[in-house]
Amino acid sequence: MGGLPLFLFAASTAVSFIGQRKAGKAAELDSQRSAKQMEIDRILGEAQAAQAMADRYEAYEDAMSQSNAMFMGGMEAAQEAFEASQRKILVSDVKTISTMSKLQSGQASIASRLEIERGKNARRASFFNAIGTLGQAAVNYQMFKT
Repeated sequence: MGGLPLFLFAASTAVSFIGQRKAGKAAELDSQRSAKQMEIDRILGEAQAAQAMADRYEAYEDAMSQSNAMFMGGMEAAQEAFEASQRKILVSDVKTISTMSKLQSGQASIASRLEIERGKNARRASFFNAIGTLGQAAVNYQMFKT
């Protein structure tokens, strides 16, 4: 095999090997960026849930103030019943918001970890593809040489 064909063969193999390695690293970095964004979204979701709970407590306090003004005429039993039912509704709403927040947070954390693993697997796959390119190049060289 002459000098120029051997050089071109080696150069194309090296370019293919390097390209596959860079593609794998790029896929891994892209996955890390996606995972970071998922974590940011998770934190934002938790903040929104906390705001929803605070809003619900504020609505409860407003309802209690209004009921106190309505029941000022001596209907204590009706006022107590109203307050008890409002407390039950409040507790139920806050529990629901809290549970949904925890579920969404857990899903986002799992998705983030899976995305990181996907990137690592893409990098590993590109490495094995690059090794395969070197092996195929060696076989092709042997066939071309004979």
